[in-house]
Amino acid sequence: MNIKYISIWILAVWILSACHQSRKQETVVTFLSDIEMDIELREPIDGINNSYYITRKVHLQPNTPTDCHIGIDDWGYLRFSYITQRTPCGFLLFEGDKTKIELHPNENKCIIGGDNAAGKEYLYNYARMGLGNHEDSLLELFADAIKDSIDFSLLDANIQKWEENRPYKKETRSLLENGKINERFYRILSDELRLGDLSLLDLSYRNAIRGRLNEYKPTQQEKEKLWQRWEKLRDDLPLLKEADLTKHYYSGYRSMYYEMKYNFLDDATKACIKNEYDSIWGYYSFMALAPANEQFDFFTTDAIYRLQDNIALYADPEKFIQWLNSDFPDKRYTAIITQLWKDRKERLSQKVEASFIDGNKIGNFKDLVQAEELKGKRLFIDLWATWCSPCLAQFKYNEQTHQVLKEKGLTPVYISVDEDKNDSLWREQIRFHKLAGYHLRTSHALEDYLKKTIYGGSYISVPRYLLIDEKGNILNNRLPLPSRLNDFKEALNVPSPKD
Repeated sequence: MNIKYISIWILAVWILSACHQSRKQETVVTFLSDIEMDIELREPIDGINNSYYITRKVHLQPNTPTDCHIGIDDWGYLRFSYITQRTPCGFLLFEGDKTKIELHPNENKCIIGGDNAAGKEYLYNYARMGLGNHEDSLLELFADAIKDSIDFSLLDANIQKWEENRPYKKETRSLLENGKINERFYRILSDELRLGDLSLLDLSYRNAIRGRLNEYKPTQQEKEKLWQRWEKLRDDLPLLKEADLTKHYYSGYRSMYYEMKYNFLDDATKACIKNEYDSIWGYYSFMALAPANEQFDFFTTDAIYRLQDNIALYADPEKFIQWLNSDFPDKRYTAIITQLWKDRKERLSQKVEASFIDGNKIGNFKDLVQAEELKGKRLFIDLWATWCSPCLAQFKYNEQTHQVLKEKGLTPVYISVDEDKNDSLWREQIRFHKLAGYHLRTSHALEDYLKKTIYGGSYISVPRYLLIDEKGNILNNRLPLPSRLNDFKEALNVPSPKD
């Protein structure tokens, strides 16, 4: 055979082989639930760990396996939530993984099977506990070195001892040595948990610098020493230089570092940064010190959260949207956020069937049911506030909530604990979330009544859902969350007390 044709043949075989090897492997997660329910998936977007944006909803029939093909590039996280687990769970997946997730919502139990199942379950349980469960021990070690001054030798020794004795180091190593996880999963898992530790150290250094430990206000020299240790910690960590941090579960705490770094800059440098970015990012201008990929990760994640709950979008929303489209025009997140901003403006331009009651005339529920608009009605009370994220999150279930209330013959009344200064935002949130029904803000008399009657003399905590009869009697002072539809419907079946 001619050498020329042999060369072409070899090249063709090599290309086909390379294409086959580079073909994206399918990542499949099989969900199985013992009850009928919906789950909300948050798949990676632009390769970034996605905490807030629901990419799709999946309906599960009882005891019926449902396969979901997840877009994973190399590795990443799938987050999802369901009836009894509103905070999204996070599962570490590799490209080509086959994972089974068995859900038992009524028992609040999740069983994981498939590739590296033990490691996925370990991280799931670790993350579900929250970093706060690991924070106290570290803050105590910081506080131990802070009395009338800061003992830096003791502080350094305490931190070193804490890092050396972190339990997960032995526990994850044991999973590897016992063949429960493979080497690659172990490496990513170790990196993830190390980043969790770094987040806790960031928080502890920030609290120490700001004088929030033992009520001790450090001197300027002590602040600088603390900052030098914080910077050295990050400079000495190869993980921060080698990894794409936007993929990681514990990536959300990095802004603390850039905020503090900005605070230690000279006034002239700060002024330059503010001059360029203050009109776009406002308070978050310090993120100018972060690499572009971390800026994109931080602002897109934060903007999704803000837009979905109608929270103010930085100094100038239009300039922010322009910056995003100018610097990251081809990103999926850019398109999503641009559309959410358009949707927000559209929602706020629409009218909602909302009626307002003068809260100054209402001191208790007996007064409420005597209001002309509410006489003879049985009421569903939603206690909320514009600053309460869990309250706002429940509003996305309004359609099903209002259908249930209509079936039960209940009238929705939204009582906000916002102060008078939030009046315009209060009315805006009512339009944005399409809160059809009756609305009032609490008077001082009603606040005192709620504290005494509902909260046992303690402070008001929201969200809280109540059922009130036509005479102002409280039939249920702690209804389930509307998102827990079956429990919510069942709890509304309460007869009025006999006279």
